[in-house]
Amino acid sequence: MIAGIDLGTSSVKIICSDEGKVTARVQACYLSEADIPVTEQWIEAVCRAFRQLENVRDRITCVGLSSQVGTYIVNGEQVVSWQEPVGREELAEARRAFSEKTFEEEISMNHPDILSYPVPRIRWLKKQYGRTRSIMSVCQPKEWLLHFLTGKMISDPCSWRGLANQETACYSRKMLDFIGIDPDVLPPLSLPWKTAGKVTGKAASLTGLKEGAPVYLGCNDYYASLLGMGITRPGQMFDVTGTSEHIGVITETLQTDTKMVSSPYFRGNVLYGVTASSGASLDYGIRLFDLKSLSPDDYNRILAGMSAGKEPPLFLPYLNGERAPIFDEQARGVFFGISGETSREDMAYAVLEGVAFSVLDVYRHLKLPFTPEKMIISGGAAKNPVLNQIKADLLGIPAVTAGEPDTSAYGACILAALGEGMYPDMDTAVSRMCCYGSLVTPQEVPVLEKRFAIYRDVYQRIRPVFRGFIKL
Repeated sequence: MIAGIDLGTSSVKIICSDEGKVTARVQACYLSEADIPVTEQWIEAVCRAFRQLENVRDRITCVGLSSQVGTYIVNGEQVVSWQEPVGREELAEARRAFSEKTFEEEISMNHPDILSYPVPRIRWLKKQYGRTRSIMSVCQPKEWLLHFLTGKMISDPCSWRGLANQETACYSRKMLDFIGIDPDVLPPLSLPWKTAGKVTGKAASLTGLKEGAPVYLGCNDYYASLLGMGITRPGQMFDVTGTSEHIGVITETLQTDTKMVSSPYFRGNVLYGVTASSGASLDYGIRLFDLKSLSPDDYNRILAGMSAGKEPPLFLPYLNGERAPIFDEQARGVFFGISGETSREDMAYAVLEGVAFSVLDVYRHLKLPFTPEKMIISGGAAKNPVLNQIKADLLGIPAVTAGEPDTSAYGACILAALGEGMYPDMDTAVSRMCCYGSLVTPQEVPVLEKRFAIYRDVYQRIRPVFRGFIKL
């Protein structure tokens, strides 16, 4: 039996898979106590999660890993989260220092407009430490977990996109020199399906795992999630929901003429955009407007009302600022068009529609020369049938949910299965291990296109206002 671990932003999830079937799962939230370092909270949650698996734990023969990336642990003590809005100046410096051609040669991709990528973030950290302190080591959460389990500190090139060349699986010397650090500050790199080490006696006593069980390196939570969805071939489209939302497609070649992210992905390339606030917007809608009570019948009734001239308000889902496609850290959430007759149900619908509009906005910025056959949706929001239907209607693409909701942990299982030699290749592994829900067929709803145009116009008109508002 394989245990796949996903060390996330707020919790750890563990899935146990046996012969391609999920046999157990558990989630443990972090303690979030100010006097306990977050690194200790990660390990405590992992141990607590494994203790909850006592009925199947003895059958676990190996472990695969995935984790959040863009969060850095410096010198084993300071933790800088991927959510920190720092590094903008350093990103601009990197763009001035290197051409797109150099980025492509050194890191096998264009550098995206994302502050948490290694070059801007670690350069920012280097400045903060200054001359009085030295940066002796930098790692990410997966490496911290691996060190706890095995005593080894190793990583994979996928987790260091933006600093590691994905084709050579080596760090870029030019980027390291630009940051001002030596390569021995970072963990050495290996491939995601390679054995990284074995569970130590100490880790076995704390988790209940078998001492000596192999631990496979795995990769970043995003790539692991795609793999857990069965995404391996060019042309496949995905929507990974969560705290942020990743919308994209696998392409045969690297896309360089885009503001979206394009980078190597196992045997192909991945082209996508990342939103920042979809998860927060849905949580907001659940908390204030009973969003979960909205049914497919309610949605169809609201659409009929819109066709008759009864328009719910529009919602801009930029609660935490926004990444793709507007890249505006100062944007904020907005309800537009509230009337005296606006109901709680109207507000709930507006939140769902606004999140779906953000997905459509990213999709159109991908500028695909083809229409994908279907869109595979994963993550917590994939459980909402109304949101799935709105997305299908807006994009005009059938949607289907991944059978396993915790796709990052499941992707870690798939990589461990490959490492164990259970399957001859990645395509065979996903065909045997991945399943899907029923297909959501798109409806023709012309009024949604009209509302989307207003949605985009509202943001463009009030964008300058955000600047002054945030400074208040």
